Amino acid sequence: MQNRVVNNGNLAKNVGVRTLIEKMSGSGMIYRELFNSSWTSQAPPTGWKIYDYGSQSPPIWDNNDWYRYTSYGGCPRVYYSPYENQNEWLVSPSINCAFDTNIFLNIGYMYYYKSAVSTGLAYIEGSTDGGATWPHIIYTLGTVTGSYSGAKSYDISSWAAGQPDVQIRFRLVQPMYPSPGYAYWYFDDFMIYAPPTYTTCYDQTVNVNLDPGEVTNVLLPNWYYPTCGVGNYKVTASVGPVTGDEVPANDIKVLTMPIGPTDCAMVAVTNPLPQIGPIDFIPAVTVQQLTNWKNLKAPVTFSVYEQPFVVHKRLNTLKVRRFNII
Repeated sequence: MQNRVVNNGNLAKNVGVRTLIEKMSGSGMIYRELFNSSWTSQAPPTGWKIYDYGSQSPPIWDNNDWYRYTSYGGCPRVYYSPYENQNEWLVSPSINCAFDTNIFLNIGYMYYYKSAVSTGLAYIEGSTDGGATWPHIIYTLGTVTGSYSGAKSYDISSWAAGQPDVQIRFRLVQPMYPSPGYAYWYFDDFMIYAPPTYTTCYDQTVNVNLDPGEVTNVLLPNWYYPTCGVGNYKVTASVGPVTGDEVPANDIKVLTMPIGPTDCAMVAVTNPLPQIGPIDFIPAVTVQQLTNWKNLKAPVTFSVYEQPFVVHKRLNTLKVRRFNII
């Protein structure tokens, strides 16, 4: 690994080139659903499920179930009308949180309203067993009268961290209106998020002299990737500060990249019979990268040597021509 530095000015400079390498943990956005597609209660967004356990008879898909509310570009909503004893579920797909330790459920906007006399409650709940049980209460709405609204974020790390099968359930339970009151609920922009964290693995500065217009490569002394192991890394390369620098904005570059081992192997060598006479042959080799870590460009070098061999029937020794490798 190395940095390339250029002096775009008209004066020779001695500058410090700093390289900061940090290992990244946390997947960032693990899953997101905006609910903007044209879905219905019977055909919700991919992986989502809607269950109607209300008392309406015969059961009909309508606004007392989770349905697509046209506000906010389309969002899930459950209303108290048509009237019934409600038990309405909206369940997320299975979400893989196996690789993260800090997990958050973020809701871009949520609104819940409860009238003064309503005994209805709404629950946000979590499961890690395919929805067989829902022991994790993330939040309970409706414990107080009035509205609950805005962007919301809930830390679910205590039970979701490291789990490969996380599901979230939105459940509204309330008796039939008009007694005792009513409640309704909608939300938009569902996200499961693992905020990235960074561990410093390398931080060194190398001083270099640069003439005007000079470009130079700066190696990283003592860099060795097993210091922090295989993973995704954030690399920050910077120069300076440089006195009189007219464009300081180009003094820093940040990129993310995977760093890990590579392993290549020789798989096969095509070995055609050598020709006797003026006909050339071109041997070929097949190589394979044995890891899936990253794309790799590697030189492949091989040689063909003259070697005597014997044609037994004629009892004399011939030499194979020297051939050029193309």
